[in-house]
This record gives sequence, C-alpha cells and structure tokens, in this order.
Amino acid sequence: SLAAAVADRAAAADVRTVNRELSALRSAAGWWQEQGWISSDPTAGIRHVAGVAAPLPPLTGDQVTGLFRVTASLREQAFWRVLYDTTGSADGILRLDAGHLDLPGRRVRPGAPGAWLQWSTGTSQLLGWLLAGRRFGPVFLTERKAPGNAVAADICPVTGRARMSYRRAAEIFTAVTRPLDPAGQGWTLHQLRRARLAAGLAQAD
Repeated sequence: SLAAAVADRAAAADVRTVNRELSALRSAAGWWQEQGWISSDPTAGIRHVAGVAAPLPPLTGDQVTGLFRVTASLREQAFWRVLYDTTGSADGILRLDAGHLDLPGRRVRPGAPGAWLQWSTGTSQLLGWLLAGRRFGPVFLTERKAPGNAVAADICPVTGRARMSYRRAAEIFTAVTRPLDPAGQGWTLHQLRRARLAAGLAQAD
C-alpha cells in the first residue's frame, strides 16, 4: 500500500525529505483529481512523518550565484530575488499585490504585508517586466485560471489567474535546484532567505 511505501521510505531517508516528497505527491493527486483522472485522493489518511529534522544550512554565496544563473521563468527569478534581497518571509512575499510595490523606490509601500522591504535595482527591473504595467492583483500568479472557489483577492482581474501558493513555489524551487545540490535533494526557500542573513553576519564579523 501507499502507506507502507511511505513507511519504508521513512526508514531510508530523513524526515524532511520524506515529508517533502509526500507533499509533492499530495499536490499531484489533487491535480489528477481536478483533471478527472482519479476519483479519490490516494494520500488521504497518510500523515507526515513525525520527528525533528536537523536545520538545513543557508545557501553559500557560490550557491546563490549558481541559482541566479539557472534558466527559469521570469516569475521564479523575480520571486527568488525579492526573497533573497529582502530576507522577508516567502509567504509574505507571495501575498504581495501589484499595488503594494513602489518599483522606482525599490520597496514595498507602507501598509502592505512585509512593509518597507527593500530590494536591488535589478530586482525592481525584473518585477517591472513581470507585471508589464499591471497595477492590480497578486504579483506572483499561477499559470492556470483560478478555480471557481478562489477568493477574489487572490485572483488577477486582468488575467483571471490565481495567486501562487507557498506550496507550489517551494516545490518549483526544490525541483529547479535539485541538479545544483550535491546531495541531489534540492534546496528550500528558507535556505535562500537565510543566505542573505548569513552573508550579512559574515561581513559584520
């Protein structure tokens, strides 16, 4: 059974890896159900593996450089650079709307989630290309139309697409970085966020 397979996997891999793979499987199962390919969720009832995972180290400067050289969509490159530049929370950055951004000032306007976050000129340029003049709706969008039950605030009024979720953003980041990771597991958004913090501490020392 699938539950037995997860248990076998847990015996051979660390907690974080198993739970990440289970989350990816759940996401895939949800998509398959939406397409009508399966009638029920095979992961229903399977819980994440309990245990405390050892904290992953922040990405090094060389790793960050390698990441930003990877061929990826404009959305991903803009999101990763905002996350790295600001060290803000990934979820908070994904909650940003186009109207929150002050691109000439290279910051988020007061009152927005993660207010007064500052980024580089290059990151502002990426965001400008991504928005292409759009001033309303979520900054970071999915590639598909929003489902019928989506909250209005999470739908782009121009394209009808939905706000990208943290889960999806994390899955993409790990998949893209898997070839860069010597361990072959891929990196996490939290490692990217902490990279700038670690670099700042190193300079302070």
